[in-house]
Amino acid sequence: MIPPVRRIPQVAKHGLEFEECSMTIKIRFMILTGILSLSAVLIMAFVSYQSSVNNAMAEAKYPGRLIFNFITSSQLYLENNKHPKIKSGFVLSHGVWEELQKKVPGYIFKQATVNPLYLPNKADQKELQLIDKFRRNSTLNNDEGIIKKNGEPFFYLATPIRVSEDCLECHGNPNNAPQEQVDLYGKENGYNWTVGDTISADIVYVPLKEPLQKARKNAFYLLLFSSVGIILVMLIVGFFFNHYVVRPVTMLESRATEISLGKNIDASIATNTKDEIGSLARAVDLLRISVKTMLKMHNR
Repeated sequence: MIPPVRRIPQVAKHGLEFEECSMTIKIRFMILTGILSLSAVLIMAFVSYQSSVNNAMAEAKYPGRLIFNFITSSQLYLENNKHPKIKSGFVLSHGVWEELQKKVPGYIFKQATVNPLYLPNKADQKELQLIDKFRRNSTLNNDEGIIKKNGEPFFYLATPIRVSEDCLECHGNPNNAPQEQVDLYGKENGYNWTVGDTISADIVYVPLKEPLQKARKNAFYLLLFSSVGIILVMLIVGFFFNHYVVRPVTMLESRATEISLGKNIDASIATNTKDEIGSLARAVDLLRISVKTMLKMHNR
């Protein structure tokens, strides 16, 4: 009979290595599953957030357009039905907005102007950039997007105001301006405009703080619930992987070690699976039969 003494350390070593390998396979599989799942969740959360932002912008666009059309319609009405004292529709727009803003707090309407009569309409830095954008592109008749104002995010809708000959009646030479206007605004600002120049822009600002907070909240909950789902899936996958892969392979490794030592040689290795694990089990069982036959021949 072949002495097994010299083979025990080597087989035990291989058995230990196999056990470590099986555990490594399991850990690697779980890590890979976790990384892929987490990546999918992060992508989903990002897409969800961007979708929520786009929806917020779409929702903000409707009331913004409604307010914008109301203000400009009021302005056009006054301009088409000349006021006997002040010819400009800007006065009406400002007055209408002051009343409307009481009903829609948080919204902002501004006739942002480079050189205005009414100083609160003085364009800020970003509004100057927007006016310059209209100035550089004479075919651009509206613009929209997200902008920061007073530290808060707003969706804005803007249209350019280009100087016409009629504008010069009030905004040309201050000496020729209506006396009522001069009495109200003075002669220092809002004059000497040039025909064809883009001097101003009507802008409606729609607050986005709450919709964006809602978008971030939705993305957070999606990430949270998806992460919990990933953990549950990984536990379920880990259970089945351990039950159907790691444990059978570990059992086959143990049986292969026993067979190499000539132990438990009569116990067959039964398997009902037809996958790779089943093929491996049948191969080990054939090895058991071969070793058993060889031992019988050796003992004769």
